[in-house]
Amino acid sequence: MLWSNSKQNPLLCKQLGNAVAKLTEVQRHTTQQVQDRANRLKKQAERQVEEYQGMKAFILSWAEKADSLVTGNIIWSSASQLQEQIRAHQVRHCDRIIFLLL
Repeated sequence: MLWSNSKQNPLLCKQLGNAVAKLTEVQRHTTQQVQDRANRLKKQAERQVEEYQGMKAFILSWAEKADSLVTGNIIWSSASQLQEQIRAHQVRHCDRIIFLLL
């Protein structure tokens, strides 16, 4: 039917052909843009997954450290008790040095 109409109205047929060619080019261009955008989004997602995995590993390592502190037998001392322990250690250390010198 289009062929028979093209003989009757060649100008309309040419305009229709031009419109189809233009639509085909727009479709090709749009498809390329969509593919480019999809590739950019995929690369961005891959980078974000890598960053997430790095942060997750960092957080899990700190969580393990915190867990070991919580479950360990830590004796918390006051500052004055710590100062006394330091002085006692220094006295013992000085006594050893004096003993070695004698």
